[in-house]
Amino acid sequence: MRIAVIGDRETVAGFRLAGVKESYIAEDGFSAQKQIKHLFNMPGIAVIFVTADFYSDISDMIHDRINSGLVYPIVVEIPPAHGEIKEDPIREIVRRAVGIDMEK
Repeated sequence: MRIAVIGDRETVAGFRLAGVKESYIAEDGFSAQKQIKHLFNMPGIAVIFVTADFYSDISDMIHDRINSGLVYPIVVEIPPAHGEIKEDPIREIVRRAVGIDMEK
């Protein structure tokens, strides 16, 4: 099982330094969508990290996969190199899995 990342230049560079070979720089939402489609069809990809600035562009594709019963690869939203996530992605995963929102 392999890990992949889609994001800004700095984030992708960090993942490459950590040894992640499947790492793609997204210039805009369209390129992020193209790259996630490619990764969804790659055998052996278990986890895809996507920076928050591109996650909203591909979230419909992720939800469509989940709704069709495909759970792998797991897509995890991470903060970009210079920024933060507005909502806690772990909290969202638990809310979807359990059906209720955790208290803050």
